[in-house]
Amino acid sequence: MATEYVAFDFETTGVDPGRNHIIEIGAVRFSSEGVFTREFNSLVRPIGKVSASEIHGIREGDVLGAPSFSEILPTFVEFIDGAVLVAHNATFDIGFLESELSQLGIHDSEVEAICTMRLFGSMFPSGPRRLVECLEFFGIEVGAAHQALDDAQMTAKLATRLMKEQDGFGIPNPPKIDLPIAAFGKRKALLPRISIRAQVEERSGYLSSLIDKLPGVSGNGGPSALAVSEYLNLLEKVLVDLEVNAQEADDLFDLADSYGLTRSEIHTLHVAFFSEICKVAVSDGFISKKEQQEIESVANILRIVGWEELLKKTQEVVTNSGVRKISTWSKGLPSYATSSEVEVSDSEFMNCESITDFDSEQVRTRLSGKSVVITGEFREFSREQGKQAIVQRGGKCTSSISSKTFAVVVGDSAGPSKLEKVSELNLPVLDINGFRNLLDTGLLDLD
Repeated sequence: MATEYVAFDFETTGVDPGRNHIIEIGAVRFSSEGVFTREFNSLVRPIGKVSASEIHGIREGDVLGAPSFSEILPTFVEFIDGAVLVAHNATFDIGFLESELSQLGIHDSEVEAICTMRLFGSMFPSGPRRLVECLEFFGIEVGAAHQALDDAQMTAKLATRLMKEQDGFGIPNPPKIDLPIAAFGKRKALLPRISIRAQVEERSGYLSSLIDKLPGVSGNGGPSALAVSEYLNLLEKVLVDLEVNAQEADDLFDLADSYGLTRSEIHTLHVAFFSEICKVAVSDGFISKKEQQEIESVANILRIVGWEELLKKTQEVVTNSGVRKISTWSKGLPSYATSSEVEVSDSEFMNCESITDFDSEQVRTRLSGKSVVITGEFREFSREQGKQAIVQRGGKCTSSISSKTFAVVVGDSAGPSKLEKVSELNLPVLDINGFRNLLDTGLLDLD
């Protein structure tokens, strides 16, 4: 009989299975050829408060009508019966499954799983560790991360590819979970995420954007490399909203200890992780006060002593490498300002007479309703000429910056306070060429 597999994923209210709970289960049953046969998805009403919503997008009201873990367990056990389990960072998911079973008085279960993160790491030691990046490594289509069913589907696709790449690795036995039926009462119907139209909220904020840009920090080989990968995945989940109290910070160290990492290894890992955060942070040439406060929060959580000096040294290294010049805002244009490379055909700021037809409806409404702020000094035009160019195209030229600002045109000697506001609101920044393109097309050339 051909082996069947079940890829599964849990969304949880935190990273510690001893204190947190499963809030969503996603699973897909598939063949060794990668053919999906059945799917399983339901929200789970956890014990206690819903948390980590900024990661999984599930809110308190979404789980009011959801089954509890005990009410959903019999159906889930039937779904996985006879199949080999697969998970990405299986240590995490199995830890939560065993903890939930234990709290229901089930202590003799036998649950093992193929870990696609470990399998991928053994085949490609210097490769990525995040699920989405592992799929992108093979050019496999990805789904919505941090939605249990999508993560399970992606895990199944990755497992299928890895099993084709490598034969002969150990396949664990199907799970053995004996349920005392009388102890569970009647089952409750599943509540799939799609039934409540829950959408994962885009992770916003400065730290989240930094984490998304981080390279695959890993253990660089060695006996603890896989444990390092597992721990880093959890670390990113904990840090994403910076709402980490002293107990949760201690939990991080306890979790790392459970992965077999020594205190010295944990500290080295935290310093390496923080250093990568600093590299990404300085790469745009500016760190605002608010951004520095978030970096300081990360340093405190990770117990990094002398973080200010580490941040300063990181900036010096990036500057001296010649790869990217780090300059202060007060000395000119931010390094990430959009500088359009498209040919500009009709701007009045060219070294020739403008051919713009301002009687054209298309030109007169090109910036209709869009608010543009001009700050700093330009050799090519005066502030009044820039304002006139915006107004002629139906736009508004304002002096104050807000979340409704469409774009900010920045020249020399721009005010630091304005530029810090631009950074905190993450607004598009244009240099003279980007501004020309905006005038000629009405669009931001952000590629």
